[in-house]
Amino acid sequence: MITQARNAYSNESYYVERDLRTTFNLDEGQARDLCAWVDHVAMVTIQEEKKQSRPRTIGVPRSFEEITAAILPSTVFSIDLGNGVKVAWAHRHESLHSHSVRRVASEFNCNTCVSNAKFCTSIAGPHGAMFFEGEQLPSNEQTVDQLSQLAAETCQGEDYTLVLVSATTFPPSKFTGHGSVEEFSHWTIVPEAVTTPEMISRMAPLWAQVQHSVIGRLSKFLCGGARETMRIIEDVIRTSGMARPEYWSSTCRWILDIQAKFIDFGQMTKSMREECSVYAMAIGNASGGVHFNFQTAESFIGFMAMESPEAIADLMDRRSDPRTNQISQVARAKAKFRVKTKCTASLVWDGNKYPDDLDIRAKTPYGTVSFQDRTVYNDTGHEVAHLDFDAGIGGREAEPVENISFSAAVAGYPIDIFIDNFSRRTRGSDVHCHIIVQQEGQDTKEIPVVWPKDRRSHDYLFVLNHTFARVKEQPVELSVPRALAARTQNAEFIELFGTPTSAIATSEDLAPLGFRCVKSVPLVESEFESLVHAATRGRKIFLSDRMKQQPPTSMEELWKRMAEGPVNISIHLPDHTPGYVTRITVAGECTLRPGCSTIVSPCFFASKFELPTKPSVPGNARLDGSWVQNSTGGNVAVHALGKINGTFFMVLAGARLPDDPMFPLSAGFYPHDLSEVAHKHRSQWSFLNASLKPTMPMAHFIPAIGAFLTGATATVYVNEKKLLLKV
Repeated sequence: MITQARNAYSNESYYVERDLRTTFNLDEGQARDLCAWVDHVAMVTIQEEKKQSRPRTIGVPRSFEEITAAILPSTVFSIDLGNGVKVAWAHRHESLHSHSVRRVASEFNCNTCVSNAKFCTSIAGPHGAMFFEGEQLPSNEQTVDQLSQLAAETCQGEDYTLVLVSATTFPPSKFTGHGSVEEFSHWTIVPEAVTTPEMISRMAPLWAQVQHSVIGRLSKFLCGGARETMRIIEDVIRTSGMARPEYWSSTCRWILDIQAKFIDFGQMTKSMREECSVYAMAIGNASGGVHFNFQTAESFIGFMAMESPEAIADLMDRRSDPRTNQISQVARAKAKFRVKTKCTASLVWDGNKYPDDLDIRAKTPYGTVSFQDRTVYNDTGHEVAHLDFDAGIGGREAEPVENISFSAAVAGYPIDIFIDNFSRRTRGSDVHCHIIVQQEGQDTKEIPVVWPKDRRSHDYLFVLNHTFARVKEQPVELSVPRALAARTQNAEFIELFGTPTSAIATSEDLAPLGFRCVKSVPLVESEFESLVHAATRGRKIFLSDRMKQQPPTSMEELWKRMAEGPVNISIHLPDHTPGYVTRITVAGECTLRPGCSTIVSPCFFASKFELPTKPSVPGNARLDGSWVQNSTGGNVAVHALGKINGTFFMVLAGARLPDDPMFPLSAGFYPHDLSEVAHKHRSQWSFLNASLKPTMPMAHFIPAIGAFLTGATATVYVNEKKLLLKV
C-alpha cells in the first residue's frame, strides 16, 4: 500500500477515500483514517529519499568526496580543565574483523581508505563506535553500512586500551598520493574535541600509568574515612609547626582536589574511573613521565592509618629530612637489587625535583667502572668493581639510585668518584645530589654535590677520592681453656637445640590457643529484613535477638559472636600490618619456656626492610598483593581469628609468604623465649633467626599468615559492612 502511495506521490496524484474504500473494502471512517496515515508515511518516505539521495560512482575519487563530505564530528571522552585546556581520549579495541574490513574497504580501490578503515573501525567513544557515528550517510551505501556494522561489533567488548586523542591521532581526510599532484579524499574519524598541545607533551609520557596503575592508588583516598582523614592531615601540615611542610603540602592539595571532584570509588562506573585517572595525571606536579604527587601519595596511605596527628607530623618530619631520606633511599635500592657487598659508593638524588639522568663513575687502579663498562677485573680475572644498577634513564623515577660495589681487592687503594649529568632535563637551576660511601664497620660518608646549571653534559665532575680500609681477617686464636670452653658450649648447644626447625603454623596449631574459624554464610537478607520476617512469621522478637542484630563494637565481641553462628569477615589489605606465626622445634625439653620443646612464635612486620619482631606497637608496613594468592585489590576473607599473647591475629584465606626484599623473612627465634639454661646461646640463636627461613605447610592446611592488630582500633568488614572496631 505504501509503495502504491509513494508511486502516486511521485506522479503528483493522490489516493482519495473512494479509492481506498473500493480497493480495500473499508467503511467511510476506516478509509478516512487510513488515508491520513498513508499520506503521512508516504510523504515522509519521499522527502527522506530526496534529501539523502546522491549520485554515486564506485571506484573513482568522486565517491570519496561524496563520503568524506558527509563525515560529522564523533564524540570522544574528554575533560575540560579550564582556560581552553582539554584532555581527550578514546577506546581502541582489538580488531575482531580485520580481514572482513579489508575486504569490504577494498571495493573503493584505495589503499589509504583500506588502511584508515582498519584503524578507525576499532575506535570507540562514549556512544560506541566512532566510525560514521550517527546517521551521516545514506542507508543504501552498502559498503559504508557494512563497515559501520563491523565497527559496532568490534567496539562492543570490554577489552580495550586508552588512546590519547590529539589533532594527529586520526589520519587526514585529504591526502595526495605519491608521485601525484591530485588531492584525493578518504574516510577517517573527525573527533569533536582533541587534547590541547601543552597537555599532549605532559600526558603522553604518563599515559601508560593512566591505563594501568593510577586508579588502584587513588581508590584508597576515595572513601568516607579517607576524606575525613585527609582533612586532618591537611590541618597537621598547616598548623603542627613541622620543619618541612612544603615537602608534603603539594601532594596533600592534589589528593584533596581529586576527592572534591569525584564520588567514592565503590560507586564509580568504569568510565568514571577512567576519567578520575586522567584527571589525576592532568593536574599536580609532573615532569618527563614522573608524576611527583602520585609517587608521594603512597606515603599518605600509611599516614591515614596512623594513631594520632602528632605521630603523623613526627613521621613526616623524619621522612622529609634530607639525610634520612637519602640514606633510606639507598637502603631500599640495595634491598631491592639484593646488594650484599661490604663496600659501596652510591649516587642518590630527588627524582621528583630533578628528573635528570645522573651517572656515577669510579676510577680504580684496575680501570674505570661506569654505565659503559659495568664491571672491572684485576690482573687475575677477579671482579673488583661492578655497577649494580643504573637509574634516571627515562627521568621517570621518584627515588633514583645508582650503586657501585667494590671487592676487597681495591681496599687500601685510592678510588676517584665522579658524576655526570648524561641527560640534562632541569633547566635554569642547579641539580643537587649526594654521594654516599659505605663500608661495613666504618662510618658512612655522605657528600652533597651540586651540578651547576651552566655545566655541560659529559663534563665529569670530580666528587672525592676515597680509600676503603683494609680489613685483615685473621683466624681467631683461643687459649686452651677458652677452646675447651667453646667446645663444651658447642656440645651444649647441640644437646639443647639439636637442629632447630621453623615452619609456618597452621590454623589447627592455633586452635588450642582459642582461635575460631570463620563459618561464612551467603548474605541473603539484611539484619533488619530478618527481624521483619521473624515478626511477620509470628515469632516474638526478644531484646537478645535485637542485640545480636546490632554490629559488634570490638574485636572481642566479634570473636565471641563467631561461636554463636555463621558470619562473614573480610579485610582490605592496606588497612592492616602483615605477619605470620611459626611453629619452632628444638631437641631439649628445657631449651625454651619451661617444659616446652615446641612453641608458636609470632612474626610481625613493624617496618619494611626489617626483620619481623613480636607484635607490640603499631607498625608502618602494610599488606599488599604479594601476601595473598590471586589478589585483585578487593577484600580478602578472614579464615580464623584469635589471640596470641594478648594480641589479635587474623588468618587470611589464600595467604602466602611474600617473595619480596621489602619483607625479609625470619624463623621466629627470639632470645627471650629461651630458658635460663639456654640463654647463654642467645647470639647463635639470633643468628639462626635471620638465616633460617620458615617452611610452608602442605597444601591442604591453612597457613597462619595474615595480620596482627596492634592499634587501638581495626577496620574490618563484617557481613560486607565496614566497621571500625575497638581492639
